[in-house]
Amino acid sequence: MSITKTSRVASLIVVLLIVGCQQQASRPAPSLFAPLETLLGLSPPVRLGVTEIHINPFVPPPWQPLQEQLKRILGRDVQVLQLKPFQICAKLSLGQLDFAMVSAGDYLEIAGQPTCRILAVPVNPDLSMQKHALIVTADNSGLESLDQLKGRRFAFGPANDPLLHIAPVDALIQAGVNIDQLTKEILPPFGFHISSHEAAKAALYGGVQAAVVDEQEFTSWPEQVSGLFKTALPRGSFRVLAKTKPVPNGPFLAGSKTDPQMVERVRTFLLEEAANQPELLKALGISGFRQGSPELYEPFKEMMARVKPQLPKQRFILPPASPAQKATAEESRS
Repeated sequence: MSITKTSRVASLIVVLLIVGCQQQASRPAPSLFAPLETLLGLSPPVRLGVTEIHINPFVPPPWQPLQEQLKRILGRDVQVLQLKPFQICAKLSLGQLDFAMVSAGDYLEIAGQPTCRILAVPVNPDLSMQKHALIVTADNSGLESLDQLKGRRFAFGPANDPLLHIAPVDALIQAGVNIDQLTKEILPPFGFHISSHEAAKAALYGGVQAAVVDEQEFTSWPEQVSGLFKTALPRGSFRVLAKTKPVPNGPFLAGSKTDPQMVERVRTFLLEEAANQPELLKALGISGFRQGSPELYEPFKEMMARVKPQLPKQRFILPPASPAQKATAEESRS
């Protein structure tokens, strides 16, 4: 190659390097400590926070079908983060979380800050957006009313669960029974069980005088159970002492800093398309979603105000319930 051609090639390389440097100067390189997707030039994932605990690696989490559908409609990866309510509130306020699925109690903790809005509320198979719990006793217990439970043992669901802990405590208070008038349980702590099934089993076979169960789950149990190995509980072996006041289903939230177009796409999916996704509905135990508002949670807020002074101050972490039991195990927060 001649000296002239070599000089021209060298000059061209210098020009390209100068132009490239100018372009890089106009677009600063990402920090070495930036998220991996930023360093690689990829779109960040959509982040969905949940407060339901799921740690069983052998069973898919109930939100997995919803996660897959969100990936499909948004064309982006979707990460699900298991968080506590205060963590969800903080991440929503910082824009580090796009959406969240929480319980009614968790929502009350988050709603005090302008970090999110309600996109939709799950609808039960009976088309309601609220649930009731039943306080039951063994049919041969001799108990007829809640005021007879003073000095007796009581099986609750997970600590701070809106339906299986807060609602029955409120029913007991309304009947004149304070929590400190119940016989304290040692195991499980304070009588907290992982599900309706386990609480009812304690009342039927464990010497506990009364228990709380999800009304919808209770009505699905068989009237009688036969056979040597009985895994199901016979509904006919219980007597209902009381029905709690309704507890609203927990909402699906969108962060205040989430992209408006993405929020609208997810809202449309939940309200108009999710009802046609049988796998999603079965996993979540619902029939669809409906528009909700903060007013739906006002009665439960009043219930929490009555109950909170009587909640135990200790903190316990309960193991998660199996999906077959369809119960939420949440960390008790003082």
